[in-house]
Formats: sequence, structure tokens, C-alpha cells
Amino acid sequence: MTSLIAVDSRKAEPGQLSLLTRVEKAVECFGLIVRNYEIAIDTTGVPGNLKVGPILEAELYAILLNTLSNAVKSVIAAGPKRQIQITAARGEAGAVVHIRDSGMGLAPEHYEDVFVPFIADPDGRLYRGLHQQLNLEDKYIVGPGSGLGLSIVKEILGFRNGVVRFVQPSGGWKADLEIILP
Repeated sequence: MTSLIAVDSRKAEPGQLSLLTRVEKAVECFGLIVRNYEIAIDTTGVPGNLKVGPILEAELYAILLNTLSNAVKSVIAAGPKRQIQITAARGEAGAVVHIRDSGMGLAPEHYEDVFVPFIADPDGRLYRGLHQQLNLEDKYIVGPGSGLGLSIVKEILGFRNGVVRFVQPSGGWKADLEIILP
């Protein structure tokens, strides 16, 4: 997907990047699916002046695309209320980003499991629900899930002294993924 947003990381250097610009481009990558399944993605909680880094642009997009992909799959699988909210604020350790969704949710006992490579659906509900909701042509776009996305996110953030973890959702949300970016 990074090719869709024209990122060339071959000669890139880690730098300070505007978070909102990259969040908006990442959301655009899911435009067709978002429209087809009437998913509301709210990015108004991401300040326009918040910068993150040092980080490669390709790394930031890998983080955003993998985490958004999971949220999109979860809200499609769950059914009619399809909402995703992305917020961010400057914290002591870096930029604290929350990706919340109204999807399937994740049991607390699986909060760590989903970061282990090849564990795509620890309780077996997500892909069963997703395939029941998806149109046939969209199954190829969304993909079956390899269980690598969140492990890649965790590896990138570990390298950049960041953090990714699920936290107990509040406010009616079913899942809350917290990302701390440098």
C-alpha cells in the first residue's frame, strides 16, 4: 500500500513528519472500502501541527496502514455501526495516538497475542464475521490477514523507541489501540 501513497524510502532519512498529513493519506488508501461499507473515520482529533519523529515516512505509513486495516476489518465484520476514530496528542514520551473502533472488539486476554507473528484472529471471530459481511469482489482487496501487520508495527515502534498496545476501550468503543510515536 505504500506504493499507493508514493513513498520512496531507498534514500530517505528519518525526520520530523506531520502526523495529520500522513493519517489523511492513509485513510484515503481505504477510500473504496470506506465508501462501499459506509465506514465513518473521524480524524478531527489529530492536531494539524503535531509532528512525529525521527521516523522514516515509509515506517509511519506502515504503522498507519496496518493499524487502520485492522480497524476497517473489525468494523466491517461487526456489522451496521461502522466507526473509527483517530486522535493524537503530545505526551511525555512522544505523540500518543489512539485508534478506536466500533468493531468486534478484542478480549483483554488477547491484547498481547495479536502482536505475535501469524496470529491474525486469536478468538476466531474476526475473519468469520468479515467474510459474512464482505462482497465477493472486496475479499481480494481486504485480504485474508496474515497475522503479520501488528507484529510489523510493534517491530518498527520498538526500533524507534515507540510503543503499541491495546488499552481498555471507553466511551462505547469496542477496541482502543494506543500508539506512542517518537
